[in-house]
Order: sequence, then C-alpha cells, then structure tokens
Amino acid sequence: MRAADDATADRGAASGVAEADGIDPVGSGAAGVVAAPPDVLLRLLFILHRGFVEARNLGYAGRSEQIAELADAMEVLPSEILKWDDRSMELVRFLLKNYEDKFPGLRYDYSPYLDRWPVPDRY
Repeated sequence: MRAADDATADRGAASGVAEADGIDPVGSGAAGVVAAPPDVLLRLLFILHRGFVEARNLGYAGRSEQIAELADAMEVLPSEILKWDDRSMELVRFLLKNYEDKFPGLRYDYSPYLDRWPVPDRY
C-alpha cells in the first residue's frame, strides 16, 4: 500500500491543498472517476455499515485480532467505490470471502450481499 499512499500524497501536493498526512481532501477532480453503479454502491455501503457494527461487537468481546482482519477486508471498499472497474467486484468478493473463510461461524456474512441477498431499505 506504500506506493498508493505515495501516489495520493503526490496528487495532493500537486493540487496545493494536501493535508499534513498527504491526503488531498478536495481530490483531483471528478475527471476519470467512475463510481460503482448505484445498485453496487448501495450494497457496498450496507456491507461497510455491517462491518462497523461487527467491529463494535467484536471490540466488546475483546477479539482484536478478528477486528484487524475485518478492517483488512473493508479498508479498500471506499476507494473501489470511487474507482470502479472490471476487476473491482472480483477484488471485493475475494477480500470479503477471505475474511469469512478465516472465521467460519464466528462472523457476519458479507459476500452474499454483493449479489444474492437483498439489502434492507433501512438499517
């Protein structure tokens, strides 16, 4: 991830509005940004919501190692949402399934919400 962090810092520096951490809060503009399709966006936002809920519950249970694994699975979702391409769904499915496989029966389900299970209207 270091190269991605460097690229973000470079873009921020070029725009002249980079924060101290090198992240450009304004972004380089909407040109070239292809967001996830609306249905996929709703699904990924619900998955992120469930991830936060699960992380909170895991924290109460003192399961910090599993929280770290969950964070590893979830951390790329926002950037994929904003830079959706032909490989994004495959990457997201892999990350979520990898987490699910590490903790069978001890975690929330995520990958079925990508395309099989309906997302609730309210959550």
